[in-house]
Amino acid sequence: MDLPHLARVLDSTLSSDPQIREESSRFLLRNVLPRSDGLESLLLLSSSSSSLRNGGGNEGEQLVSDGGKLAAAVAFKNGIKKRWIVSDLDEEEEETLEKWKEIEPDAKARLRVLVLEKALEEDEASVRNTNVKNQLAEALQIIALNDLTCTREFPQGKWPELVPSLVQKIGRSILVEGGDSQRRGETLINSLTVANAIFKRFRGATKTDALYVELKMALDGFAKPLLEVTRECAKRVCSSSGSSGSNEEKAQRKQMVKALRLCLRIFYSLNSQELPEVFEDDIAHWMELFHGMLNVGIESGGSGNDEWGVDMDALRAAICDALNLYAEKNEEEFKPYLETFVRDVWTLLGNYSKEKSSDNNSQYQNNHEEDEDEVERYRERVASSGMAFLTVVASGVHHTLFEAPETLQNIIENIAIPNLQFRTEDEEIFADNFAEYLRRDMEGGDQETRRRAACELIKALAAKFPQSCTAAVGGYVQQLLAQYVQNPSMFWKAKDCAIYLVLALAVKKKTNARGATEINELVDVADFFNAHIRSELLCENATTSHPVVRADCLKLLTVFRGFVPRDAELQMLPHLAKLLLDSSNVVHSYAANCIEKMMTCRDYSQLQQQQQQLQQQNSTIAASAPVKFAPNDFAPFANDILQNCFNGFELQDSSENEFIAKLIAKTLRYIGGGGSNASGGGKLLANEVIFACCEKLCKRLDEAANNPRNPTYNHFLFEATTACVQCVDFSPNSQEKQRVESALFPTFLGILARDNAEFTPYVFQILALMLESAAVPAAGTGGVAVGISLTEQYLQLLPALLAPHTWDRQANIPALVRLLDAYLKAAPVQIAQLGYLTGVLGVFQKLISSKAHDHQGFYILNAFAKSLDLSVWSEHLPTIWQVLFQRLQSGKTPKFCRGFVVFLSVLVAKRGAEAAVSSMATVQAGIHEMILSNIFAVESQKVAAKEEKKLVAVAGARFLCETELLNTNAQCWRDVCAASARCVDAYVSTTDQDGKSLAPNGTTTSNTEKLADDIDLADELLEKIEQQGGYSASYSQLSAAKVKGARADEDVLRDEVPDIEIYFGQSLAQCAQKCPGDVLKSTLSLLDGDVQSCVARCFQKIGFAL
Repeated sequence: MDLPHLARVLDSTLSSDPQIREESSRFLLRNVLPRSDGLESLLLLSSSSSSLRNGGGNEGEQLVSDGGKLAAAVAFKNGIKKRWIVSDLDEEEEETLEKWKEIEPDAKARLRVLVLEKALEEDEASVRNTNVKNQLAEALQIIALNDLTCTREFPQGKWPELVPSLVQKIGRSILVEGGDSQRRGETLINSLTVANAIFKRFRGATKTDALYVELKMALDGFAKPLLEVTRECAKRVCSSSGSSGSNEEKAQRKQMVKALRLCLRIFYSLNSQELPEVFEDDIAHWMELFHGMLNVGIESGGSGNDEWGVDMDALRAAICDALNLYAEKNEEEFKPYLETFVRDVWTLLGNYSKEKSSDNNSQYQNNHEEDEDEVERYRERVASSGMAFLTVVASGVHHTLFEAPETLQNIIENIAIPNLQFRTEDEEIFADNFAEYLRRDMEGGDQETRRRAACELIKALAAKFPQSCTAAVGGYVQQLLAQYVQNPSMFWKAKDCAIYLVLALAVKKKTNARGATEINELVDVADFFNAHIRSELLCENATTSHPVVRADCLKLLTVFRGFVPRDAELQMLPHLAKLLLDSSNVVHSYAANCIEKMMTCRDYSQLQQQQQQLQQQNSTIAASAPVKFAPNDFAPFANDILQNCFNGFELQDSSENEFIAKLIAKTLRYIGGGGSNASGGGKLLANEVIFACCEKLCKRLDEAANNPRNPTYNHFLFEATTACVQCVDFSPNSQEKQRVESALFPTFLGILARDNAEFTPYVFQILALMLESAAVPAAGTGGVAVGISLTEQYLQLLPALLAPHTWDRQANIPALVRLLDAYLKAAPVQIAQLGYLTGVLGVFQKLISSKAHDHQGFYILNAFAKSLDLSVWSEHLPTIWQVLFQRLQSGKTPKFCRGFVVFLSVLVAKRGAEAAVSSMATVQAGIHEMILSNIFAVESQKVAAKEEKKLVAVAGARFLCETELLNTNAQCWRDVCAASARCVDAYVSTTDQDGKSLAPNGTTTSNTEKLADDIDLADELLEKIEQQGGYSASYSQLSAAKVKGARADEDVLRDEVPDIEIYFGQSLAQCAQKCPGDVLKSTLSLLDGDVQSCVARCFQKIGFAL
């Protein structure tokens, strides 16, 4: 490959011109990454080897810039990630990777040697290019994940030389004297970085025999050398003072600290599954090393960071992580060392707190050149890891170490409270980066912060020593509040700390979706709210209190919303609505979150009292918390909430505030969908309010579509838009429907015209909802929607929806299928008359050929069978069967078989058995018997949905009585009869359970509770999606996009077959009348006992006897 040209391409990927960057990236994607020699070239260019020079330029000029080297390393890593192992690709990747093949074995062998060589390269420029080394280490991690895996073919993996090579390199770097010690130190760090990367795979891995074989191989080759390297590095660190010696000696000792941290991370990886025997044998040596390293530099009472820099903090955090692991998983083996390390960590954290309070950290930063953010990040890690270790000890069997009152007081005063204090860096984030503050504080992004760790430590102590811990913490809370009262503007941090102490002390159980669900009975949350929180949130005081305190008070109300008295919360609503316009971004975001969470909150104070009573009575009946507020409670404030929300978007930096958008969506859904007002005189939200919201939402969608930046904000805009559709009458001739459509269609058409990948799945879902809402099933229609006449707006979308390229984007498919289904149900005759059926069947054929989307193809077929008269599409049935039979032969999967059975059942249940039998015969005579015996009878038992079981039972009954199956193939008849009877039993059993279903507390569930449950479940789902990385351009289902009054498992046979047992019994009775003599009786006698019992029950129900 032309290296100079590739070097120029790599440099071009860093261009300021986006077009040049895109062209360069496309060149790499199409012409370099698919080639093995391309990957080798990237690896060579990532190197700083002196042999890679530009012969056409000045002597010594590098062929590629430092930025280009990093780009080469990143591209190489991505190529390895995609091409090292190529299994069955996800269908969405097929188009992108059509030119990519798995790297050939010979090329893999060359790349393994080359990447390890470059990752451990020892020339001066290479060892210092940390970013490139890290990328190559990640590439090695990907290779090792596959090539160190032990199989029957490769019992030692495909790369058994890797670990011995690393051990040899590490040994040479640390044990050999002489030479360039600085370079040897860098080589040691690079070697340990690679080892750390490849051993990370053991952390959190599922325990299997193969994994343990691989772990044993790693331990056999690396455990003893790791101890020797750690011991040698620790000796060089612990035996010297960081402030003595020449600059070169100081630099070498700093390298040893970095190397020790990597040793500790490798130690963690190798011990993460369980305590290996080799580490158990050497546990005394390791604990001695840990003890020594933890105490380096702190003999004088400080943290020792003036001597060592942030690397020592990183090392101490790694040691605390290792101690945490041993305390949690290896309690018995760790017991002899526990007290020593509790004292060490306690002392270390106490010294850090003193250092912070005396502002020594600023002096430390002045004496070193480390980035201030990096300094604070590692300080945070030490504090959080150290407190996490103490928390594990306090939660376990050795919690008695903290039992003495003076010990508790010492921990709270010298460790917990100092780490709960609001710091200067917190103030900066609060004021300048509110999104990050919210992520940490409200969304659970503070898992590894000192404040969260301090809260968890107090919570653990309160669980073991409720009386003494509550009394001790309560005393400090009163002192802090008293200090705040003296001068609120000066001592606002005292109240912030007091509120966090109460949160830590009072909460026993908590979820993000529901807040606190169980609290410490010794803490009077309601009294604390009334005495210290309520006044801060009143409108007349809100502008004078500090914004951090207002945010804290809102957080406390949000967390304890299930325990604060109902009337007190309702009284706060107008004040909370006004806080939506607070000048602080954090405060008005907290206010939006608080109101939104309150709408569907549960009364957990009542639940906790019920549970205590049940425990006293030794009752095993579970109780559930009732919904605290009905939509009527919020209705008087709805207009103000919505108005302030839209005005809140105009505040600085809140134009795309996701919490405000979520509040709008929930207000429209919960209050707008909550029924009539208290007097029954109309809807809770006036139509004009809904129309105004709809227009404002469309405006914001137009703006967001031009530059999508915040996927969560965008999602809730569409949730709110969906709620607007749900709030109005969408019957065909409704004026409300026309007004909403006139507002939405220009925006939707604009999004579709721009082909906005993130937004189109949402648009298709809402369009589907609009069609479904306009054609809801009416009484007497058997669950089938009443046909409507499609307007020009909907008709003009159909050609684009059926175009093949529309279906190429995977994220569109679920929403497009639902939209096509809505079209077919809403206007089946009109769709057929306009000649669109062929296009729809083309979509079906595309989907059914895909294992990932075949179930979507069946949805389309089911819509045909349910909505279209057979005469309209019967000519297509033979082709449909051919496509389905071909898949059954070539690529049958359980999912496909289930879809096939359901489609066949819908067709037969709605259109008769003859429709299936005759059309199948055009493909192959008698094939229906094979299908019934081998597919229908077998796979029908795997159908899960209740209404699908009914469809299968009805279809089976029709096959039994409408065909000559009993005379032509008695065994097949028995198979179908048994499968159908078992579906009857399953359906009846599910129906009985549904009829007896009550709320968990033994009462029936109200509409308000059902609505609240739906919204809460949607919230929990959205939180999980956000934790997994957000939405991007993938399909994100709108939780509000359900048809009003319709169930997901609609019963299309509701009117035709009101009682499945009667229908099944009548079908068999009809069959008996057609059969001569006792043929049916003798045939039924051959069936299993459970099937005969079902048949007897059905006959008894209709008064029939054989």
